[in-house]
Amino acid sequence: MKLKDVYNVSLCKNGILGGLLYVKEAELIYCTNKLTVPETIRRLHMPYKKIKSIEKSPFHTIVITLKEGKSYRFLVFSREKFMNRVSDLIKG
Repeated sequence: MKLKDVYNVSLCKNGILGGLLYVKEAELIYCTNKLTVPETIRRLHMPYKKIKSIEKSPFHTIVITLKEGKSYRFLVFSREKFMNRVSDLIKG
């Protein structure tokens, strides 16, 4: 994995949950080490084929909406680089 494929982020859900967002070949993975976070969010897998949209929103955040209806808002450091990288992978 290249360094450009790891982003410092915070998941905006019941507060701000700092962690990392890994851009993999077939999916995005959000990881945090906070033990008070439910297991389903502590290591969140989001395969590209299940992502409906990834959109920019105010204050350097993005919203990832899954086809099943769930949405996750992330504060992404280097948001433009992240959006370009994910766009390249989704386009193939």
